[in-house]
Amino acid sequence: MTEKMPHSAAGQMLGYLYQCEWALVELAQRWFKDAEAALRMEMLDDIDLLHGSVPVELVQSKHHGGQGEIGSTSADLWRSVNSWCDALEILGDAPLPLLRLVTTQRVAAGSLLEKLRADPQTRDVAAALAALEELAGDAEGPKTTRPWRERFLRCTPVVREALVGQIVVDDLAPRVSEVDSKLREVIGVWKTDQGQSQEILEELKGWWWGVSKEMLDRSNPSRRASVSAEELRTKIDYVMSKYAQTSLPISDRLERLTEEEVARYQDRVFVAQLQLLKLGRRSIRFHLGEYHHAWTHRSRWLHRHYVDQSELDQFEA
Repeated sequence: MTEKMPHSAAGQMLGYLYQCEWALVELAQRWFKDAEAALRMEMLDDIDLLHGSVPVELVQSKHHGGQGEIGSTSADLWRSVNSWCDALEILGDAPLPLLRLVTTQRVAAGSLLEKLRADPQTRDVAAALAALEELAGDAEGPKTTRPWRERFLRCTPVVREALVGQIVVDDLAPRVSEVDSKLREVIGVWKTDQGQSQEILEELKGWWWGVSKEMLDRSNPSRRASVSAEELRTKIDYVMSKYAQTSLPISDRLERLTEEEVARYQDRVFVAQLQLLKLGRRSIRFHLGEYHHAWTHRSRWLHRHYVDQSELDQFEA
């Protein structure tokens, strides 16, 4: 079945997944630039980048399945502007952070958004501000963006000028299927063996999804407020050290044995020896888990060619 369900939210869900994965890339790019860099999500914006506890960048992440273009009347643009107006109101007199629109789409040729790229040769804040104010006041403009355009016009001229001056449009960002390649480049695992590279990414991203859940779970009174670049760097170093040429990768997570797996070991000699030692059922199950953990690693190393059978035989001898 290949037809799209009429009420499918696949695109929206992919956008949320992209936001979490792109946040990891954003933080990984900052650990060597700012020792006090940190990140949080869904506070002032999709992604808040901090120096210590001070917001220095607010990031709107926009993922689209097709290439497409983002133009002056785009809902992505005006939804972002509306979000930034709200954020600046919350910040009050605090210094304005950089306001970045990260989109997988291409900026339309001739669009005012060309004037809001980071490139100093094409950046023209004054012209972009005038164009945005004209579009915001257009009564014939798209109905979808009208509330957001009106919100922009309710800001004072001084605030509108300051806001537009902080906007940077980053178009042609990697799509969700390309984020792994970008992450490999940022953390420096692209030179390693492909198999190990993928395992490093999987372990790092597994940790990151747990961290993301801790930051986003508003129901948890002791939830994590943010994650620092230093903590991420420590995690990256730890994971990569496990895949160094001189060591075999070890998974920290002990597999929980099913009842069927426990039963499969009951006729083993070492189980009978444990029973002779008068160990209780819980202790025997613990040792079975350790044995199973070691056996699983041995099979994985052979399957992924980290070692060959002759090396294992030599070690056992």
